[in-house]
Amino acid sequence: MNFQFDRLGAVLVAYSRDAQTGEVTRSWLRFDQAGTAYLRQRLEQPAETAERCQCSRALDPTPCEGPQDAVLILSATNTGAYGCETHGALRMAAIEGSRAVSHSVAGAAIRVHQAAGRS
Repeated sequence: MNFQFDRLGAVLVAYSRDAQTGEVTRSWLRFDQAGTAYLRQRLEQPAETAERCQCSRALDPTPCEGPQDAVLILSATNTGAYGCETHGALRMAAIEGSRAVSHSVAGAAIRVHQAAGRS
């Protein structure tokens, strides 16, 4: 994903590849002027010094809670990212068909499944 700015504002562009055909598609979302100003401000801020887990998102300032490899979140195509329980639950809730596997913390997957609203 990347941001592109033009005279009308900002556009978030995401590229995805179809797992079966290999075809690359492009999706986009245009932001209004207020959204563009906010994005520019956030993108110009220096990166925080504290490292965060792989499941954390750049525009979400929430710090990690616990080990950054407590859980492994796997997509339906078995691509994965390690994360703390907080960011792992957020990522799992955002990705349809994903699942959690405990990694460095016993029982983390169960708590992440519950926090993501999955049984």
